[in-house]
Order: sequence, then C-alpha cells, then structure tokens
Amino acid sequence: MMNTLIVVLAPERPIVFVAAVGDAFEHAGRCYRDAGLGEFTGFYDWLRDADGGIIGVRYLPFEASRAVCDAVAGFPYVDVTADRSSLAVFFSVEHTFDPASSGDQAFGGNRVFVAPNGDYALTFDASTLDGAEMAWRA
Repeated sequence: MMNTLIVVLAPERPIVFVAAVGDAFEHAGRCYRDAGLGEFTGFYDWLRDADGGIIGVRYLPFEASRAVCDAVAGFPYVDVTADRSSLAVFFSVEHTFDPASSGDQAFGGNRVFVAPNGDYALTFDASTLDGAEMAWRA
C-alpha cells in the first residue's frame, strides 16, 4: 500500500511518515515486523484541528491488538482510555481537536508492528487524505 501512514511509537514523541510497507520495515536501525494480527486491527479516526488539518489519530483496537495501549499508556503524546479500548496519538504538542470533523470510523490498512525490544509501530491507510489534511508533514 503506497499511502500508508506509519506511526512509530517512540517514548518521547511519535515518528510519523508515509511510505510503502511490507511485512517489515526499518527505522533508525530497528526492524519492525508485522505482529501477525492482520490488516484490520480496529477502527480509527483522523483527529482534525479547527482548520481541518490532521493533528493525530484515535485508534480503537480490537481485543487482540490492545497490548499496544498498555505499552504506550505513559507516553506524553498519547491519551489512552482507562479501559484500554482506545488511544489517541497526537503528532505534535497540539491536542485540541474538533470532534465534529474527527469521527471517520475508518478501517483497513491498519496493522501492528513490533520491534525486538517491544517497541510498537502502527500503520493506517492514508489514501483518502488530501494535502491540506496532511499539513502536519510540513
């Protein structure tokens, strides 16, 4: 999938980029491998600011994918619900999103990757996003 948004869940800040990805990818010398949970691991919403720009993603993982929630619960850019049913990953210090324009309920193309040290990365299908929505890349 060419328009795949990859979110590496590093402890201090997310590393976010768009790339084609197979069963594994490498970033910063670390190999992330598909966890084998499939390409539909839950639903997700693009979190948009008042201008329509994407500032993050809310991920509602299925039960099999919820270990990610536990792993990132203490990260400063992630909000995890108490019941571990969803997490919001913010791409910058901006955490104020417009709820009315942030309810995509998208699915598919979202996979869970894990590195040997237990770090996670998530992928999301970004093919429906336009350039203005992806202003965070600038």
